[in-house]
Amino acid sequence: MADSAPNKKTVYMTPSRGQSLDWWRDRWRRHCSLGMTRPFWTLMTKYSQCDVIHYAPFGTGEAYDGIGLCWQTPGLASGINGMTSDPEGMRLMVEDEKEVFGVYVGDIAVITVETVLKEGHGAAYKLLLRLYRESDEFESRLNAFGQALLANPELGPLIRRLSVAWVEPDEYTKNSSLDFHGLVEISVDNLDVAQAMLESPQFRAVAEPFAQAIRPDWRVIVTRENLFWDAEMGIDDRKRINLEYPPVTS
Repeated sequence: MADSAPNKKTVYMTPSRGQSLDWWRDRWRRHCSLGMTRPFWTLMTKYSQCDVIHYAPFGTGEAYDGIGLCWQTPGLASGINGMTSDPEGMRLMVEDEKEVFGVYVGDIAVITVETVLKEGHGAAYKLLLRLYRESDEFESRLNAFGQALLANPELGPLIRRLSVAWVEPDEYTKNSSLDFHGLVEISVDNLDVAQAMLESPQFRAVAEPFAQAIRPDWRVIVTRENLFWDAEMGIDDRKRINLEYPPVTS
């Protein structure tokens, strides 16, 4: 299957702050609702909130409560540019970020260039594998690493969707606390499949030929994905989200 064209995506990882997860997830949804009411939202092509699964007996996610994924309109130069045309929306979002996350989102985010190596819809769970650069071949070897995961006869059939992405420097995220250089995102149908994949010796063995360029952080973050917006697929949850989670406006 042919790779998709690279696309920019903002990834933010929300640090755990000690609130109950029920309260925090409700509050995060309300932050989403606020963004969906603003004019800049038309510049987003896709948006997911991924709830980190703290109770999973595999992987790790203790440092985070949620992972936000926001795909941007092709050609948008920066993660912040979509909001500069809506200064009031930007003011409201930044104020709300301080309450929801305790920090400015740019400080817990990266801008990535993503390539989808296998497309698939409807998977409930997303695994995030953070990667670190070991040589200048990092970007050129990233696609091959993803393809090796898909080609593995034990792992490939378990994967519904897989994408790879490298981090791109950006003014919006210049003070980010996130230090990884790339991501592999793997979507699977259920937690049993996720566990089978992460506990398979093949999962780490696939990375060995790429060790000179890529160093994985094997503390994989396990999440349940909530897709609220996908312009291409016609998914638009703005009405439902705004009713269930009234946006904060002041």
